[in-house]
Amino acid sequence: MAIAHETEPWAALLEQGRTDQRLVHDDSYDARLPRLTLVPGELSPAVMGALASAGIEELYSHQGQALYDAFEGPTIVSTGTASGKSLCFQLPTLQTLTTDRTARALYLYPTKALAQDQARSLHAFGLHRQVRPAIYDG
Repeated sequence: MAIAHETEPWAALLEQGRTDQRLVHDDSYDARLPRLTLVPGELSPAVMGALASAGIEELYSHQGQALYDAFEGPTIVSTGTASGKSLCFQLPTLQTLTTDRTARALYLYPTKALAQDQARSLHAFGLHRQVRPAIYDG
């Protein structure tokens, strides 16, 4: 039976990549305090109320920037695990759905578990009259 001596399960893969030069760069960063920004006042009253009900008084800076960027065009957000990426696309979607009765949104997820998790997250905003998340899977 093999015994792993590394604390990180991917350490051997990273080392192999360094050895055969497929890995060009890797880095790690220490934890840091979050940079926060105010929730934009331009959001619809329904979305503002939903955020307040959820106890969200501020956004991480990348969430605030992503919200503005989403209304300008295609946007890609890349951040660490559990950094609030879902809110980056949920807020512009909720804003549109609560202000345009003809609007629809389609989210595609690679797993049923992620789809369930995101549907619960949308439900938690309490916007049941304007937003009715449903899951279709096969």
